[in-house]
Amino acid sequence: MPLRLFATMFLTGLLTVGACAAAPAPAPVPAERLAQAPGAVRAAVAAAYAQVEDARERSASPGATADAYEHLGDVLYVHEFFDDARAAYGNAAALAPNRISPHYLLGLLAFDEGDMGRALTNFDRVLELDDRHALALLRRGWVYLNRGDPNAAALDFNAALALDPDSAAALAGLGRAALDQREFEAAVDHLSKALERSPTASRLHHTLALAYRGLGQRERAREHLARSGDVAVRVDDSLEARVGAESRSAQLYLALGVQSAADGDLDTAVRQLVTAYQLAPDNPHVLLNYGAVLARLGRFDEAQSVLSRLAAVDATAANFLYLGRVEQARGEAAAAVAAYTRAVSLDASHYEAREELAYLQLEQGEFVRAAANFATLADQSGNAGERARNLYLHGMAALGGGECAVAGAALESARAEAQEFIAPIADAIARMRSTCGGTDAALEEALAWAQRLYANGPGLESAETLAMVHAALGRFEDGVDFQAQAMFEAMKSGELEQRPALQVNMARYRNRQAAERAYAHDDPVFSQRFEAHTGTGR
Repeated sequence: MPLRLFATMFLTGLLTVGACAAAPAPAPVPAERLAQAPGAVRAAVAAAYAQVEDARERSASPGATADAYEHLGDVLYVHEFFDDARAAYGNAAALAPNRISPHYLLGLLAFDEGDMGRALTNFDRVLELDDRHALALLRRGWVYLNRGDPNAAALDFNAALALDPDSAAALAGLGRAALDQREFEAAVDHLSKALERSPTASRLHHTLALAYRGLGQRERAREHLARSGDVAVRVDDSLEARVGAESRSAQLYLALGVQSAADGDLDTAVRQLVTAYQLAPDNPHVLLNYGAVLARLGRFDEAQSVLSRLAAVDATAANFLYLGRVEQARGEAAAAVAAYTRAVSLDASHYEAREELAYLQLEQGEFVRAAANFATLADQSGNAGERARNLYLHGMAALGGGECAVAGAALESARAEAQEFIAPIADAIARMRSTCGGTDAALEEALAWAQRLYANGPGLESAETLAMVHAALGRFEDGVDFQAQAMFEAMKSGELEQRPALQVNMARYRNRQAAERAYAHDDPVFSQRFEAHTGTGR
């Protein structure tokens, strides 16, 4: 799970702020706990303790010693040594009682630990020192919400908004406070404004859904619930960022990278994930997210290197699927087939991996293998639409391989599953019947479908299909006319030279011969995706 500085942890004690004028020597982190940390973390902790000892040994000023304690607290806090971080910040606060930062950080730490009472005490102290501290107002507002006091929370969020009118976080807080007060219209207003300012904050959709539900607008509630996610409103907090910068933990940089990617800042995400990768080069979560962001940036060679390492470290079907997609994006079809094949060998029920493999095999002209995989996908399909699609693709692969009987059975089954007129299915059956010896009655039915397809969308493919059916019925003059139309459309689009089958069939029709193949081996239909429920394809 990604590390969050505001994660709820177990409760622990807090040193009394300002309890002593001179800070004691810091107690070291228990050896058994420190031993479980990575070497880079142990080194950072040791260096921070050394800075405190140096300040104390040379009797540095209280302010300089407080600086050293704050730095120690930051290092301990970010690596989740919470008890020890609390002691370090407490010492800093004792040495510099009017300094805001240690009190604020103690408030953050208490919130992280779920201790709202102590969090409130520390944020109160910050606001005694500076009543215009917008971040402390925001934080204290959320403390009040957690304590079940939305009225007090709303006062703080309104004060924060007055200081920063563009604050999405303050508006989000006001929306939540209004929701808790059952003021649903106000909640919708505040939360909608927050989303306008922070559109990637998908967590707001959940709260907004609750507000719409309170208004009885269930359809709007469902819309927002479907869009809800885990991305919170980002708060620009320099002290929180200062703590995070001390991390020697890959987990924090992973969390930061994931957040930046969710916000659409892919360049920052890469920098953060590079750091995570350097700290934990074999962590599967780091490798997966780093590779995914590289792929989103179009840096496919780098993504391939990272995802290859991921597949080696964590050989799962899903990881080989990701690798295959990147190989495909690089134009490395053979490597993509190998990756997808490996995925299916690891998990024969992995639908996405088998689907990618089957589509790529179809595109590459490996019709027998593609047909077998689409047949398996049809068996694995969870609904009629999926079955219709996979049966259609099974039939198309069989047609590509010249297996008329298999193609006919699969395509007719696809038509039955669809229970409606689906253009690509009708086109394929019309061509199959025209080239695989359909009866006169079957061909007449196919002609009616072809005429419908042409009427709905006169173009290259529909004209070619209509010509093929006419020729199969012995109506060669009509076949020639519609084939000429198909060739004209190909010429207009610049495809005529790439579609030699058009001229081959034209010659056959002029010689009063029907077409031999439903589709040429290199027909673009074999490289297109198909969605049965929309009837899209070619």
